[in-house]
Amino acid sequence: MILRVPAYYNRFRCIADKCTDNCCIGWEIDIDAETAEYYASVGGAFGERLKDNISHENSFILRNERCPFLNGGNLCDIIINCGEEHLCQICRDHPRYFEWYGDIKEGGIGLSCEEGARLILTDDTHTVAESLTDEEEEPVDRDLFTFLTKARDEIFFLLDGEGTLKEKLCSVLLFADELQFYTDNRETGEEYIPSDGIKEADISDIISLYSDFEPIDSEWEKELSSLISGDGALSAPTAEEEKYMLNLCRYFIWRYFLKGVFDEEILSKVKLAVVSVLFIKCMTKGDYSLKGWIEKSKLYSKQMEYSDENRERFYDYTYEKDCLCVASLLGVIRKS
Repeated sequence: MILRVPAYYNRFRCIADKCTDNCCIGWEIDIDAETAEYYASVGGAFGERLKDNISHENSFILRNERCPFLNGGNLCDIIINCGEEHLCQICRDHPRYFEWYGDIKEGGIGLSCEEGARLILTDDTHTVAESLTDEEEEPVDRDLFTFLTKARDEIFFLLDGEGTLKEKLCSVLLFADELQFYTDNRETGEEYIPSDGIKEADISDIISLYSDFEPIDSEWEKELSSLISGDGALSAPTAEEEKYMLNLCRYFIWRYFLKGVFDEEILSKVKLAVVSVLFIKCMTKGDYSLKGWIEKSKLYSKQMEYSDENRERFYDYTYEKDCLCVASLLGVIRKS
């Protein structure tokens, strides 16, 4: 099996206690069977500590929302006592993510991680690294996968090409609209007729939709409340912010677009990418700093990427809500 990852994937290193956030706080951590068996075999005082802090369902028992093995210096006592190789699968992988497509496995670094967000926002190489793994092939519709892979390459070409940020985002949306049409009508041979309509729309209508999603924590609720009570305007991005926005769009397209091979939903995943970029820009509220973009990108990622329910509801809304139709999104982009 071939593993494909963005080039920055191999440069990622956890910054541990230098991180202002912590992935060992506030998350329920399930332990895979193999690691649970190892933990049960550990002897001595640390072995007793392991047994006392793992539930019958093989998950760590949080203490004040903290993993019980996160010490006072925000370092992992399991790594210190047993070695990094004995972390459970979730802890070893995070913030890495993976998806399997036949004989192709794709992965990356998640946006919810502080160091991951820095790499995603600032890496302009746009290259892919390939390596081999010994994993077994997973079933996939090969024809559709090949079609979507070529389509994704075209989207990246549009994002990397000439034109303004607005023109690129609009082009990607229109291209995805055409792709969805041909995917839905593969057997009819019907010709796609592009719509040249653009609706007057405002980002505030989209922001309001996010109150329908299950909040991940109080920080998100506070952020969303601030956005809803604001003026709903998208300030013009600086040249550096345009790079951040394009890199974010590439990230969302890389992570989600090919999942269309499983459900034939293409346009909704591109809308997620475009809307997420615009939404995070709103969240920065004129803070042009990389630090500000990292902070808001992480918060958004935790809310939308680590809740399957929220993400699926967004996909449903792309068909149900007028403010997420292509014409409205084009209006929001061109107004920004």
